[in-house]
Amino acid sequence: MTVKVAYLGPKGTYSHMAALQEFPDYDLTPQPSIGDCFSAIDKGEVVYSVVPFENSTNGQVIFTYDLLRSWYLPAAGLSPKARFEIIGEQYVNIHHCFLSNSTDLTQIRRIYSHPQVWGQCTKFFQDNATLFKTNGVERIDASSTSEAAELVIKDSAAGTEGSAAICSSAASSLYGLPVLQKNIEDNRENTTRFLVLGKPKSKQGLLVTSLCFTVNHSDAGALCTALSVLSDYGLNMTSITSRPSLLKPWQYIFFVEFYSKPQGGADVLALALDELRARCLDCVVMGTFPRNNKHWEFLEKP
Repeated sequence: MTVKVAYLGPKGTYSHMAALQEFPDYDLTPQPSIGDCFSAIDKGEVVYSVVPFENSTNGQVIFTYDLLRSWYLPAAGLSPKARFEIIGEQYVNIHHCFLSNSTDLTQIRRIYSHPQVWGQCTKFFQDNATLFKTNGVERIDASSTSEAAELVIKDSAAGTEGSAAICSSAASSLYGLPVLQKNIEDNRENTTRFLVLGKPKSKQGLLVTSLCFTVNHSDAGALCTALSVLSDYGLNMTSITSRPSLLKPWQYIFFVEFYSKPQGGADVLALALDELRARCLDCVVMGTFPRNNKHWEFLEKP
């Protein structure tokens, strides 16, 4: 049976690269949106989905966070319990190129790219601010970096000149668009982390547990009280992010990741989770998965 994998398409996106890294021999199926990646795996149309989660320069991919909230948090009441978990992660180095059929920047009138990209290329826009302002250059959001390249192709075919896209060098090769400038990202170590969604599988090595929870916002110190459980059980928190809960205005859910012990730690983890649930209104584990070795390219392994 052919194993299908969903990713944010079309071909040539950074999500496509992440899917290729994780599943080089599987049938990769592009999806028009991150939400469709979630729906495809929930409906059983694919076995795995690969979705962008956070960027080292621009932070969280809020589309993915909000989808995780909808699929996992019972109190939000937006979706039934997810039939998949976070089972892995991938890291892709992001090097943006400025593509256009126009011969130089003075001819550009509109630029397409994914919303996450704008904040990763601020110096490029600052350096060209006067030129772009004088020429009335528009920034136009696309659903993916590859769709941005497709929009440039469509504009050219329709006789609309002056369109450009910010995307990968792979998109340049795929769509035949010339590269006017390479590596326009602010940070040469710019990296995006992707989550792999699927059915739970065997886990080895250093493990990361990802969960989301809500607390009673009326209780003083409720968040501190919840998080202290991790310290009490010797579990090292690696990240925390908040998003609106959709339960009440100005109330939030918290996404937390922490290291689990790979050996002999199952009982400790279970006890910690039981205590955490007792201190929260809702607490849902979204998955426990091995830390990808690429994570350590910029950090020292604990």
